[in-house]
Amino acid sequence: MTFVTTSRKPVPEVRTLAKGLAFALGWQYLTRGKMGVQDLNEWGPLLFLVSGEAKSIRVALIRENSTITEFWVDSTEMRERMGTITHGITVSDQGLFEALSPYIEISLSEGNGARTLLYDGPQKKQFLLKLR
Repeated sequence: MTFVTTSRKPVPEVRTLAKGLAFALGWQYLTRGKMGVQDLNEWGPLLFLVSGEAKSIRVALIRENSTITEFWVDSTEMRERMGTITHGITVSDQGLFEALSPYIEISLSEGNGARTLLYDGPQKKQFLLKLR
């Protein structure tokens, strides 16, 4: 099973982003509690770990206790989704697309010079992350 989790005591903004990411990917959201990263391997071989504060968020794709790739989020925007829901995530960065595409449902878009990540969450929410 694949899942998304957060740091042990995430701020509400980080928890919301993680739950939305799990929804977009069709993965399970896991509340960590007191589990360490090593303990998470029991739940499945692949996970996204979302951690940090609201202004500096780290997202890491981990497979069997090894980080495959990570990226930092400088700012987030949650807005109302218009139209039909899109599953998976959309990125504007070619390198990030290549790193993630073997593992998740992802598409590449033109970012007009900005590095962004976009996904649709539950309840007509859409998340736009501006990457460092």
